[in-house]
Amino acid sequence: MQRTVNKQCWSCCSGGFTGHAQKKSQFRGCCKSCFNARSCASCQRFREQTDLPWCVICEKRLARCCSVCHTFSELDIQVCTFCSRSSAHTRYRGHDFCWSCVAGGWGNESNKRRFDSKYCNRCQACFQARTCEQCGTFNDEKHIAWCTICEKRVARWCPACCTLNEIDTPICNLCSRSSSSGFCWSCVAGGFGQESNARQFDSTYRGCCKSCCRDRACASCGKFNDEKQLAWCSRCSVRIARWCSVCISPECLELLFALLAMTEAQRGELMSSS
Repeated sequence: MQRTVNKQCWSCCSGGFTGHAQKKSQFRGCCKSCFNARSCASCQRFREQTDLPWCVICEKRLARCCSVCHTFSELDIQVCTFCSRSSAHTRYRGHDFCWSCVAGGWGNESNKRRFDSKYCNRCQACFQARTCEQCGTFNDEKHIAWCTICEKRVARWCPACCTLNEIDTPICNLCSRSSSSGFCWSCVAGGFGQESNARQFDSTYRGCCKSCCRDRACASCGKFNDEKQLAWCSRCSVRIARWCSVCISPECLELLFALLAMTEAQRGELMSSS
C-alpha cells in the first residue's frame, strides 16, 4: 500500500515553522492559516513574498501585509489580523492591543485599544500623548521616545510647540507639569532620575530648579546655557561645573577638563598634597 506524504506549507517553512499544506490548489501550497493571512480580507489579493513579517504579539501568524487596505502605521507595527480584531469579535477581545503600546515594546502588557474610530486603534493614553495639546497635530511614527521618569507614557515630541530642550529631555506631559513629578529637565539630563529637583513653574527659570538655573546662567555675563550635556562638578557631583568660555580663562577650563578626566583617587591625592 502506497504511503501518502503530507507536503509542508512553504509559508510556514519560510518563517521557520512546520505546517501541512492543504491539498486543494486554491490554497497555493499553504496551510489554512497562512493562506488566510496572505489573502487580504478586503481586496482578496494574495501575497507570495517569502520574507513577510510575523506578528510581534502571538509570534505564530503572519502580520498584516496589504499596503492597499492598511495604513502605514498598521503595517509598521507588524501585528496579525487575529491580534487586531474589532470589537465585534468578542472572543478575540483579549488580543485587542494598542498599536502604539506594541510599538513601544510592551507586548502582552500593552493597553487595550479603544474601539471608537477617532482613536485609530490606540489606547486613550497613547492617543492623548501623541496628540499635541496646543496645535492638535498627531504623531503616528512607530519609533517615538517614551518618558524617562514614569517610563509608561509617550514623551513630549511636537517641534512646533516644545523647545529643543523639552524634546531632547524625554519627559511626558504629566511628569512635566505635575507638582509631584514636575522634575527639573537639567537634573534629569544629568542622570538624577527620580532624585531630580522639582522644577520652578515661573517662566524665568526655563523649566529648571533654582540651583540649575543659577548654575546655567553665567554670573559675569548673564548668558544662559541650555545645552543638555554639561559637565557636573567633580567634587560635589550635585552642581553644574563652570562652563562660560567668555568669562573663564582657557587655563581654568583646561584645568576643569583635566580634573574631570581624573579618577576619584587621583583627585583625592591632588587635594591632599595641596
